[in-house]
Amino acid sequence: MVHDPDCQKQANESHDVVSVPENTISSENGKICGQKPKSQRPVKITQVQQYVGPLPPASELGVYEQILPGAAERILAMAEREQSHRHQREDLERQNEMEVTRGKITYTFRGQCLSFGFIVLLVGLTAILAYWKQVEAIGYVWGTTTCVIIGGMIWGIKFIRKSDKPSDKSSH
Repeated sequence: MVHDPDCQKQANESHDVVSVPENTISSENGKICGQKPKSQRPVKITQVQQYVGPLPPASELGVYEQILPGAAERILAMAEREQSHRHQREDLERQNEMEVTRGKITYTFRGQCLSFGFIVLLVGLTAILAYWKQVEAIGYVWGTTTCVIIGGMIWGIKFIRKSDKPSDKSSH
């Protein structure tokens, strides 16, 4: 039995990782409770192995095969299916990114073509107004055009900055 109050307190608490008989529990102050010296106390040792990836180490595959014949083949098939699925998802993501990039390029090209057409139209209108000697109308056309172009550039810069920001939503 345990007679030391420190040993009794420790014997009542079962929070130790070390597994020892009741008559060998040591107290907080380092005393040995019971008759066995400190060097002979049994100690519980736990070993943990960990690996990363879908396949266990080769030595473990042999153990699986011994326990369940055909298990190693099933594990390899599962890993191959997982790899195939991952490759399909990566290909799909890559295709989606390419489509988005193509869309942005198309959008930009369309804007450039419309801008060029608009400028050709304005130059033609200015030429007609100059032929009719409508100087005041030319001023209005180019003043309005300048305001529209500058406004479009400002809006376009804001749009580009807004679309280039990473989204807060995560798809994973």
